[in-house]
Amino acid sequence: MPPWSTPSEFRAQVQRWWDRGELLAELAGAESRFPRPLKLKGPGSRELLDRFDEARRWTAQLQQLDWLRLDWREFRHPVFGQNALPVGASIANRDDALALIGKQREARRFVGLVEQTRARCPALLDWLRKRPLVALEHVEEWPTLLGLVDWIAAHPRPMIPLRQLDLPGVHTKFVERHRKLIAELWDLAVPQALVDAAAGSGAGFARRYGFRDLPQRIRFRPLDRALALFPGDGLQDL
Repeated sequence: MPPWSTPSEFRAQVQRWWDRGELLAELAGAESRFPRPLKLKGPGSRELLDRFDEARRWTAQLQQLDWLRLDWREFRHPVFGQNALPVGASIANRDDALALIGKQREARRFVGLVEQTRARCPALLDWLRKRPLVALEHVEEWPTLLGLVDWIAAHPRPMIPLRQLDLPGVHTKFVERHRKLIAELWDLAVPQALVDAAAGSGAGFARRYGFRDLPQRIRFRPLDRALALFPGDGLQDL
């Protein structure tokens, strides 16, 4: 088969749009780019002369793809007369693109995320447009994450230990597991003047948002009996 564009190559192009988050971003309000062009490689002038039958079969194959829109150029063949050749290809709409790569279910779930976010935390919509695939990875936890955003917006710099957060489904392990994502969302929900920018989202997470760190414990255990803390031979541990 000549090195001309195939349906699988078109699907690979659309898959890359998905992998970059571009198809989902439109569902969160980003500007639509459809109809969207696809890269098309077809026969050149010399190939049309030498491989005309193959070019006709290739053209017929593309015409059978109902999701593919083709742009044509007319030309005259010395033997077969007037003909037309595809010189451009595109997909008309996002629904066709999602169906082509089998992502309709994921797209519907993302629309649900967008609707929840628009109703509860519209300030996060821009984040959804930039990080749609990250949001989709956390679709099950999204209501809980929105609850955390609502809470911190209502209680900036709460000055309580993180473990005292009293929200359904939220516990210390949940916050620890999703700390980086929570930090991204909280940075959008809390006025910047109330965020300690010098504290990162790692070890400084609690301090960054005004939570109280737990007191640090220091353990003394002298190994030299001449420096014993307590009289006798008991455990020298404080």
